[in-house]
Amino acid sequence: YEFRWKPGDVSRRPRFCEPHQPRLDWQMWFEALRLEQVQRISGDIEVREMSVWFRSFLMRLATGEPQVLQLLAANPFPEKPPQFLRIALYQYRFTDFAERPKTKDWWRREAVWIGPAWSIAN
Repeated sequence: YEFRWKPGDVSRRPRFCEPHQPRLDWQMWFEALRLEQVQRISGDIEVREMSVWFRSFLMRLATGEPQVLQLLAANPFPEKPPQFLRIALYQYRFTDFAERPKTKDWWRREAVWIGPAWSIAN
């Protein structure tokens, strides 16, 4: 799943402009910061360590709830929701003036943590 306002595709132009703060994307930023701290301390992230609202969000993704899917850029599973969900944390940075013309990318990203596939709905 890709969020409307957060960086995703490194070649996609930034879509966020101050002072606009889309609520879900803003909350995801805080959740990612929190989960990154959990990962640094314990080396892994368990479902029970995720905030209540985030677990609820994942459950609703796993069941394909239309109101939640509308908050995202697109639904990559239009036929039926996936059986498993995987969370990946990435650190994004803007490309610099020298790199941007060469790569055509707006962002550089580095994987911080890529979790296992969880069966949330079952």
